[in-house]
Amino acid sequence: MIRDDMISTLLLGSLMGCATLDPKTSAATQYVNDVQPLMLENGLLADRLLTLASRIYNSDVPEEGFAPTWNDEIVPLAEHIHIQSDTVDVPDEWQDLHDNLVVIWSDRANAYRSMGEAIVLADRKRWKEARELEGQVVKREETWFQTVSTQLN
Repeated sequence: MIRDDMISTLLLGSLMGCATLDPKTSAATQYVNDVQPLMLENGLLADRLLTLASRIYNSDVPEEGFAPTWNDEIVPLAEHIHIQSDTVDVPDEWQDLHDNLVVIWSDRANAYRSMGEAIVLADRKRWKEARELEGQVVKREETWFQTVSTQLN
């Protein structure tokens, strides 16, 4: 999950800095420039997730547990990225692809919110359902990045 987000963010980041973008369309350049701030925030989310995962791995559990970190940092950032993704002025050629990203990030925010609620409520069924959705989101996001990479090259 976290590793895939990082790899995807790095992939798009490397494409944004690539001077070999096909000059046949300025729409690709415009789209990459317009989504770059979102990709930076997506990278921040991945960093926060990695930090949390390392704390869990190292048994560095705060007195209040991890629910406050999850619900007060991870969930709001995921929701913010989703909301901001829906405000991007997207070139027509990229609209369908971007709409897919908006849905992916909406589903991720919903999964993260449900995971946080499941932690607070100690609801195993809800946790399992949220983790399944999150797993699907990771795969869909990775496919999205692969599709963008193909279209940019």
